[in-house]
Amino acid sequence: MFFEYIICLQSQIDSESDWSSTFGLIGQFFLLIVVFVGILFLAYFSTKWIASAKMGLRKNNFISIVSTLPVGGSNSVQLIKAGERYFLIGVSKEKITYITEIDENDVPKYESEQVKFPFEKYFQEYFNKNKDNDKKDEK
Repeated sequence: MFFEYIICLQSQIDSESDWSSTFGLIGQFFLLIVVFVGILFLAYFSTKWIASAKMGLRKNNFISIVSTLPVGGSNSVQLIKAGERYFLIGVSKEKITYITEIDENDVPKYESEQVKFPFEKYFQEYFNKNKDNDKKDEK
């Protein structure tokens, strides 16, 4: 009789500890999610901060790469602007080779409107095409 009472008490203690361990596991899971989101948050904003600091350094430079054309493997031809002068150089893994200086008048001006992707035009064509197909399906 005494042992049955101890076994009954032990089973009640075990059932209470099961509930507390279940809530403990759920709490640890949510804590883990919060820590993970916090790490992602810190990584995102630290990357943004480092990138903006690097871009701030680049804005003060007087040398910029205007255009790059790969010519096979790891070789490329680059048009660079240094001050108000333009230079054409060849770049490979081993060395950088001066090719020629280019007159400023020979360098085409970059116009963002000319390169702009006409998304609206393609969207309207796609929309009208599907609208016509829907009318055919209804007949």
